Amino acid sequence: PNSEKRVAFVFTNSTAKASQVGNAVGLDSAASLLGVLRALRDDGYDVGTLPATSDELMHALLDRATYDTTLLTPAQLERAVLVPRERYAAWFADLPDAQQRRMRQQWGDPPGQAYLSGTSLALAGLHFGKMFVALQPPRGYGMDPDAIYHTPDLPPTHHYHALYRWLREPPAAGGFGAHALVHVGKHGTLEWLPGKGVGLSAACFPDSLLGDLPLFYPFVINDPGEGTQAKRRAHATILDHLPPPLTRADTYGPLAELAALVDEYYQLELLDPSKLPLLQGQIWDLVQRSDLGTDLGTLLRRDHGDHVHEWDDEFTEDGVPVTLSEMNGPDVAHLLEDIDGYLCELGRAQIRGGLHVLGQPPRGEALPEML
Repeated sequence: PNSEKRVAFVFTNSTAKASQVGNAVGLDSAASLLGVLRALRDDGYDVGTLPATSDELMHALLDRATYDTTLLTPAQLERAVLVPRERYAAWFADLPDAQQRRMRQQWGDPPGQAYLSGTSLALAGLHFGKMFVALQPPRGYGMDPDAIYHTPDLPPTHHYHALYRWLREPPAAGGFGAHALVHVGKHGTLEWLPGKGVGLSAACFPDSLLGDLPLFYPFVINDPGEGTQAKRRAHATILDHLPPPLTRADTYGPLAELAALVDEYYQLELLDPSKLPLLQGQIWDLVQRSDLGTDLGTLLRRDHGDHVHEWDDEFTEDGVPVTLSEMNGPDVAHLLEDIDGYLCELGRAQIRGGLHVLGQPPRGEALPEML
């Protein structure tokens, strides 16, 4: 019955930074999780007392414990879920010999050195009734985070293995006893652990860690390649979700100021040409202060019929530095035309507007923007 079902939710935390907890591509993971928990409650699941907002949910998780060593306190480690050394040693002994050997070579004897409270492994997460929200441990430590994330032959740490084993072990055996697992949003690191690419065996780490635990995976619909990876390597049931609504990038900050100066220049050409030299200087100063030389230098190599411009990144011509005040009339006009085109192109570009929340279709202005 639903009231007895136990479900675990995993938030990504690949960098082990508190600021990156729940980071998912295009998905508001906290708001989505809170919506899912409320829906489960309506279906008779035991979700305990839920926070009123997604911000409260995130703060409760971070206050409980994280894997951010710059913020983690001994008190938080004591409040975390603790897996005794002896229990983990028995779980570790169940792994194939080749996996045990690789983990010992990389991370030492169990329980390793990371995230320990005494001799027990500390797992970050929070109970809500029979639900558990876990932070996915980092794949490694003491290395460059990007190298850890993308190294295909790096075995998981003892701490990483302990979380997934604890989630699927029944309570009588010292585990959480999950009937199903949900990875909240693209993407975690489990599907990138060492092993075969297709048709995994018991010698492959994703298979060893998941066992036969069903995995549901909300995943942004516009990345089928990595979604397929999760299906093939983590037997995931993919739950596609929309990307965030698209919106116009528009211009802001120095770019908006530059656009206003260019517009003013065109007006003064007709109304008061005597002020153009002053405005040219302001435009040039802003281009330099905003370090737009690289972008504009690349885009300004354009053929205007009778004149081919070859401004480089420092706006030199034949190796001699050029400023707007030193250019002749046609050159200035062409340069401003190209700057104006560059700003219009940026402003019209479509970008993601916010984050998607599971179960909430685009509404209002977001709907035509998405369409």
